[in-house]
Amino acid sequence: MSIASRRTHEATPSRQASLTGTRIFLGGQALSVLGDGFALLAVPLLILELTHSALAAALAAAPRTVGYLLVGFVAGAVVDRIDPRRVMFLADCVRLGAFGLITATAAAGTADVRSVLLLAFLASAAGAFFECALSVTVKDCVPPEKLLRTNSFLESASQLSLVLGPAVIGALTALVGLQGALLVNTATFLVSLITLPGLRPARRNASGGDAPALLRGLLRDIRAGLAFIRADRTLATLTALQAAVNFTLGVETLMVFFSRDILGLTVGQTGIAVAAAGVGGIAGVLVAPAANRKCREARLVVLAVYGVACAVLAMTVVTSLWTLCAANFVLAAASTCASVVMRSLRQRITPRELLGRVTGAARVVSLATNPLGAGLAGIAAEWLDGPRPLFAAAGLAMLAAGCVASRSGLRNVESAVPSPELPSKK
Repeated sequence: MSIASRRTHEATPSRQASLTGTRIFLGGQALSVLGDGFALLAVPLLILELTHSALAAALAAAPRTVGYLLVGFVAGAVVDRIDPRRVMFLADCVRLGAFGLITATAAAGTADVRSVLLLAFLASAAGAFFECALSVTVKDCVPPEKLLRTNSFLESASQLSLVLGPAVIGALTALVGLQGALLVNTATFLVSLITLPGLRPARRNASGGDAPALLRGLLRDIRAGLAFIRADRTLATLTALQAAVNFTLGVETLMVFFSRDILGLTVGQTGIAVAAAGVGGIAGVLVAPAANRKCREARLVVLAVYGVACAVLAMTVVTSLWTLCAANFVLAAASTCASVVMRSLRQRITPRELLGRVTGAARVVSLATNPLGAGLAGIAAEWLDGPRPLFAAAGLAMLAAGCVASRSGLRNVESAVPSPELPSKK
């Protein structure tokens, strides 16, 4: 056997072990994502049990958004400086500890609203670090041609968690009590921790350093990430388009009001309409890889945005449960397809050493604009005595945003390659 063939033969088990570790990690992440779906109902249920206040239960969702908005930029900069596997490990430890304390205090009868909300905020902030690190890790572990398929797999698990998570927690609460349901929620983050050791070592970033250097350069790194987004026409267009779509999708929060007060549907029928969106979200991420084989990512993003716009416009003529279900299905399918393709395109064109910052910034923008749009939509709906005109305005605005994006920053994106100003490492 020649030296070359011997090296190839000896390298195969190593590559196979790396591939196995990646698959175990991705499978673990898909399972642990259920924790997010569980927490959507578990934490509000606990707050409601403690306070018997509908307002307090509604506010229980706030830490999830506020946590990411406060640390999203910093999380991206930190991930770009140190090993993302270490970031994910520490983030999972924090989330496991936070939900573990919530579960323990609830079981002991010592939980109070302030501590539960504080721990939920801490878990959400750790989640921001984890998501940024996950984006970088996926780029490290997955070949460029498989990024969209991998992101679709992870996003399908996320969408499934939104459908199954509340249902599973509701069933567990009925069977074993709220404390048992909280314990299952906590265990999902333990699954994520267990799958991390199998990952191959991450490539080190050039900007790594000790803790004092990290703190001194953090603000500079955040500015560098934002400057890169502004300088790269495709990234700037993607970020602006995502912000515009999420802002106009604030009208989606009127769906329950529209269903109950305008269409006169029952609570059960409204639940069916909401579930249709969950099924549509799963369909969207499953279709994305096949659709990408027919057209390039940039064009697929624009087409998906057009699909969202058409679904919102259709709300202006919806008159029954089934037409509402159809519109919700298309809206969710198109929006999740656009989201997963944007994420994959962003991973491919962003240099590895900047991906954490770019991911964090994009996520902050998408989270910040949606609540603003939702608030304005709620105020406008009161003035207009109904949401139908808002659906029309939002749909037309999204069509305009997609048209502008397709004719500017996304027009000539033939393939996703790193910017020549700052090439990615090999």
